[in-house]
Amino acid sequence: VKNLRNDLQIIALRSFPEIEGIICEIEKSGAEGVLLSGSGSTVYGIFEKEKVFEAEKKLSDVFPAKKNWQINVVSTF
Repeated sequence: VKNLRNDLQIIALRSFPEIEGIICEIEKSGAEGVLLSGSGSTVYGIFEKEKVFEAEKKLSDVFPAKKNWQINVVSTF
């Protein structure tokens, strides 16, 4: 997914370096691409369909709902 781009991501990472850790965790869970959405309300990963539910489980352990994290699986098809 080489065409992912968000010009605000660089600025957001300077102001909120913890976003880099979030991006790294999503990449480690198998995402083919990871990007900050818009001005930063969401960080999302793009996964192969076969890998998405395993990644959801891994990320739920890293970013638990009880600490106000949300992980949502959506499909574009």
